[in-house]
Amino acid sequence: MEIYALVGPSGSGKSHRALIVAHKYQIETIIDDGLLIEKNKILAGRSAKRASTKIGAIRRAIFMNPVHAREIKEVLEQKKPQKVLILGTSEDMVESIKEALDFPEIKKKIMINEVASEEDIEMAKKIRSKEGKHVIPVPTIEVKREFPGSLVDSIEVFFMRRIGKSKQYHQKLGEKSVVRPSFSLLGKLVISDDTIYQIVEYKLKNHEAVNEINNIDIQVDGDEIVIDLSLTLFYGYPIPVIIKRMQDDLVKKLEYMTGLDVSKIDVIVKNIILEENDRNRFRIIQNDKKD
Repeated sequence: MEIYALVGPSGSGKSHRALIVAHKYQIETIIDDGLLIEKNKILAGRSAKRASTKIGAIRRAIFMNPVHAREIKEVLEQKKPQKVLILGTSEDMVESIKEALDFPEIKKKIMINEVASEEDIEMAKKIRSKEGKHVIPVPTIEVKREFPGSLVDSIEVFFMRRIGKSKQYHQKLGEKSVVRPSFSLLGKLVISDDTIYQIVEYKLKNHEAVNEINNIDIQVDGDEIVIDLSLTLFYGYPIPVIIKRMQDDLVKKLEYMTGLDVSKIDVIVKNIILEENDRNRFRIIQNDKKD
C-alpha cells in the first residue's frame, strides 16, 4: 500500500483540492478529518466536524481514540487499497495519522501551495474564518446520512483537460459538500450529564436482555464520555455477545445524538434473573451434577 499526504494549514483548501490530487495520482481512498472515504463514499470513521469543540475535532482527526482507529484499520484490511491519501494540517499531523493507522512510510507529501495558488489559499482562509464553512470531499447524500451539522452547499468537482491547441473538455471527478460544524457556529452548545443519562437509560430499558438497571454513572470530560453500567440480565443470553452489541449500540446512538466521543463503556453484570421454567431446569442440572 502506497501512502500519499496533502498538507496545508487549517482552512487552506485541502479538502477542496483532495479530489483533484487523488485523480492526479490515481488514488481512490482518502483519510480526511477522521473519515475513510473511497470513490465518493464514507466507508468508516467519525467526522471530526461532528465534534462540538475544536479540541475534540483535533483528537478525532488524528485517531486518538483506539476504537476509532481500529474501525478504520479493519475496513482498510478488508478493502486493501493500493494507494491512500492522508489530509493533514502539518507534516507532524500526517505522521501521527500514519502511526495511529499502522501505515508504511509516506511515499510523497504534497504541499497545498503545489496545487493551489496563494490567492486561492487566502480566499479559502477568509471563507473559513468569516463564515465557518468546511468542505467534506463526498456527495451531499453521504453527508446528510453521516453528518448531523448544518449543510450549506453542494459543489461538483471537474478536471479540465486540453485537447490539441484550442479544444478542451471537463471530466467530472465527483461532488463535495460544504458544511458548518457545531464548533464553527455562534454561541456554545452544552449537553448535560442528565441528557446523556436519559439517552442511556431509554436504550437500556428497551433492551430485551435487561431486567433491571442497577446503576448508571456518566462522566463527561471535555469532548469525551465515559460510562459505567451495572445491570441485571435475563437468563439465556450469551453475555459477552449481548454486552458487546449493547456497547456498540450505545456508542452509535450517543455519538449521533450528542456529537461527543464515547471513549469507554464499562459494564458489570450484577445478577441473572431466572424465570420459573429456567429455575426448574437449573435445579435439575445441579442435582444431576451432585449425583
